[in-house]
Amino acid sequence: NLEAVLACGVIGKTASNHRQLIGSPSSVLSSKQAGFNVLSIANNHALEHGNTAMLDTIEHLKKEHIRTIGQNLEIIEIKGTKVALLAYCLIEDSTAYTSTVNPDQICSQIKKAKSEASLVIVSMHWGDEFIQRPSLRQIELAHKMIDSGASLIIGHHPHVVQGIEMYNNGLIAYSLGNFVFDMGYIPETRTSFILECSLTYNGKMDDYNLFPIYINDAFQPVPLSGVEREQALGEIERLSRYTSEREENYSESYEVELLSRRKRARNKMKLQFIKNIYRYPFEFTVKVMADYARKIVK
Repeated sequence: NLEAVLACGVIGKTASNHRQLIGSPSSVLSSKQAGFNVLSIANNHALEHGNTAMLDTIEHLKKEHIRTIGQNLEIIEIKGTKVALLAYCLIEDSTAYTSTVNPDQICSQIKKAKSEASLVIVSMHWGDEFIQRPSLRQIELAHKMIDSGASLIIGHHPHVVQGIEMYNNGLIAYSLGNFVFDMGYIPETRTSFILECSLTYNGKMDDYNLFPIYINDAFQPVPLSGVEREQALGEIERLSRYTSEREENYSESYEVELLSRRKRARNKMKLQFIKNIYRYPFEFTVKVMADYARKIVK
């Protein structure tokens, strides 16, 4: 999930937002060297700086042979086996990009992909931020997607780790958490994991491994080891029980927890902004405060 554009200069609507969620095209090489060969652009910040910046990003990635998914069905062949790649964003922000948010259309496209490939892998930008479990709506949609032919669903957007579920020979990772992200002032966003999967040629999940990581103060993902690694794996196991052992009032308790976590995260964001306000350009500070005021009025 590439939650930023990689473009030159000020491309957004105004100079005040040019620092937000934009990186240098030179960072494409770093992504390639790190081993990325496919990136999803179906997320709620894809169009933060307009269509041109996103199209430029796709071109920069293409030059380094990194595929982008989210526009159309992408099929790659690995050792004679066809693998279909799809990506969707269910966060309906004005800066979001996705081919559809309709669950029926998503499942229909998965069925079509399955008719053309042995394996179907789907990237999902979905759910609510900062809560460490999926909503009932997400769980139900994920099951329908697996039933439609998906072998693996990889989720993101919450910025925190959520559980993993094996369902009907498929694997659902509801949220991998962050990987390279400057949100360390919210402690839960620092611990994440790398997911390694083994799939059979007929599309079934064979096995998977989890490699916990921690985002350090330089925003670098560092593999955990020893006691910290075991604690992180234990936490993922605990979070995974939310989907396998759902309580009767799951939706009600979810909403209560979501409100609490949102409030806590927003308070930490405000504090972070105030502590660093002297670092920001004046026009950027004005824009952030104006956006915040509009949200309160709304």
